[in-house]
Amino acid sequence: MKLNILFTAVLISAMFESADILGKEVPAEQDILGGRFICFRKKYENPCIHLSVLKSKCELKLSPGESIPAELTAEVILITMGEKRVIKRPNDLANCVDITSAEKSIEFLRFFSSYETVYLFDEQILEVFPASESKVCQFVCVNNVIWKKLDLTPAKAIPLGNGFQITRYVIKPFPESWKVSLYRRIEHVEYNGNVDSVLDQKVETSVQDLAGLSFPMFL
Repeated sequence: MKLNILFTAVLISAMFESADILGKEVPAEQDILGGRFICFRKKYENPCIHLSVLKSKCELKLSPGESIPAELTAEVILITMGEKRVIKRPNDLANCVDITSAEKSIEFLRFFSSYETVYLFDEQILEVFPASESKVCQFVCVNNVIWKKLDLTPAKAIPLGNGFQITRYVIKPFPESWKVSLYRRIEHVEYNGNVDSVLDQKVETSVQDLAGLSFPMFL
């Protein structure tokens, strides 16, 4: 167990360095793990969480945990109107965000379902992507041959009612984090950040289809 925790800490540190995102703003298409959401990099210095749809009256901070590794008990804190509260799900940010485009609606959901941030929230889901040449892509990337075989598609958002309907493919740690299941998920995101889950449809796969996909080992 101790070896697993140590390995995870070393792996995360290597991921930060290999992505070359120390203190930099990285476009979403170049950062499938979600490192762009986190402002700090080493030793929780000036910890904060970056979300472009956040309103100016609201501020997000990352409260480092006291455990080893710190990620086990870290929390996202929302500060607004002099009050603080812990953020555990998308709806906790309702009325503190302004989602004005399909791209922003996808970014908002990815904030809660990216490899770099998933450990901070209640629901454990990770969005998956087609394989790329990234060295760390294996955690959330499906082999291109398998991607086509399963007829998977990138995340897509369309305007609907008072917001956007997003369809994407995600994995859940079932029955264990090392043996994941794949789902087609449809959600409705309102302009103010309220989120309703419309559909979770399990995709039939083999163990080989999802080989290499996994959640952070400390979850």
